[in-house]
Amino acid sequence: MSKTITLDLPDELYGILEDISAKSQKSFDEIVLEAISVLIDPLFSLNDETLQQEQTALSKFSDAQLWAVMFRNFPPRQLARYQELAEQQKEDLLTISEEEELDKLVRRADLYMLLRSQALLLLKNRGYSIHAWQKQTPQLSDD
Repeated sequence: MSKTITLDLPDELYGILEDISAKSQKSFDEIVLEAISVLIDPLFSLNDETLQQEQTALSKFSDAQLWAVMFRNFPPRQLARYQELAEQQKEDLLTISEEEELDKLVRRADLYMLLRSQALLLLKNRGYSIHAWQKQTPQLSDD
């Protein structure tokens, strides 16, 4: 099932999408749908299997799609829940179902980081300098 929408795009953005469509030999609609699906963080609804499928497809992503993977953020609700459960775990206050939930979040975060790392490696192999990106990326602390 699909829905039809009408968008007012700035001329510059429309031109970029039109160029990509011509160069990739895909329809304009396909390009717009691809761009939207890459930029909207699928981790809000992804399961582990879908993440693994994305990992397999990563090598076929365009440069812009790889950069979009790089700049995705882990979903705030999942991150907050992970932090909450991790704090409770320190005090041995987790139920069995909470332990399972934490394990699932850890696996998802690991796969998420693997995707980002692979995207970064692909970009480096395609000639992009990753040093500037690394300097701008905040480092996670264990606090």
